[in-house]
Amino acid sequence: MAKNVVSVDQVMDDIVHVQNQINGLTMLLNQKKATMAKYFDKTGERSASNDECTVYVQERTNIDYDIDALKQSLPRNQYDSFVVTEHSIDDWKGFCRLLKKHGLTAEEVRPFISIVRKVDQQKLNQMYEHGAITIQDLQGCYTATVKKSIVLKLKNTEREIPIKEET
Repeated sequence: MAKNVVSVDQVMDDIVHVQNQINGLTMLLNQKKATMAKYFDKTGERSASNDECTVYVQERTNIDYDIDALKQSLPRNQYDSFVVTEHSIDDWKGFCRLLKKHGLTAEEVRPFISIVRKVDQQKLNQMYEHGAITIQDLQGCYTATVKKSIVLKLKNTEREIPIKEET
């Protein structure tokens, strides 16, 4: 009975070779997507298709809110409805020492607490849908950026790869 011997060095070399091939093919795919992006920009088209695939432009919007501007421009009840405030204590031992003292003031405690305010997008969407807030109410309180990417969708691809065992 013959033993199957695997050379670890050979396997490692194969891994490096395959990874280099993947990197090269990824770079080539990105170049082709860039070519399609130029085509879409020049023609105004948003997709192209043939028998094997569809290539299209996908846009994703990222909105960054200016929390201070929201606080200044909106009534408190609207602001509090969708801006979430998170508090955390950065120095727990120092905070506990302060708690043991009597007559604490906010100024004494504040250096130990981090306050993070952020928009709860789901709550804001619900307010917008119910007419409780409008786009005009938010004017000047956010910046929106659109990221475009080229997406490839293959057609008629087999979901299974037949593997034949060697005999």
